[in-house]
Amino acid sequence: EDWTPCFSHDAFQQCIMYHIEKHDNFCAKQYNRDIPGIEFLFAGSKPEEKSDDDNYERISGQIKAWNILVSAKVQREAKRRAMLVKANIVNYNKIDNCKIYDDGRNICVITQDNSKIENIKYSYGVNYIKIFITNFYRKFSYLNYCGGGFHESKHKLIFSIMWYLNFRFRCLRGIKDFYNKYFANILG
Repeated sequence: EDWTPCFSHDAFQQCIMYHIEKHDNFCAKQYNRDIPGIEFLFAGSKPEEKSDDDNYERISGQIKAWNILVSAKVQREAKRRAMLVKANIVNYNKIDNCKIYDDGRNICVITQDNSKIENIKYSYGVNYIKIFITNFYRKFSYLNYCGGGFHESKHKLIFSIMWYLNFRFRCLRGIKDFYNKYFANILG
């Protein structure tokens, strides 16, 4: 029922939690809801040995799906859902006296206590240019940004680029092996 608009349930939920925590950074009261939910059960996926072609297709598909997840369009949707969650958290005790709705740019909350009416808007706009530039830059260190991290074994820039190109574009399949065979020891 629309748990996620893209490939990965957990990755999209992490994006929602990121936007909840990032919203209004300087507010004294933060809403950290990044808590594992062990009550969810997912079935149907079993790891199995894959052929080289199947493994290539899996990784290639993950890269394409990752680009969709981190796109401005999907991040805007994640932020919209985050602001909707936050509006419900903030107004949990007065839910009977408030109206929460989406006006297309903001999650709006109208509360009425006695004669006092309060109108709050949580914008879910994102900076499309910043997201595009950030995503473009991160492709150069895809292995680090998309799971490998930077603390333990940071991948070399050129190897990371070759790896990304190898799995992202079918016509360049084998470029990382060529790089490893002829240039890895020279270029580091």
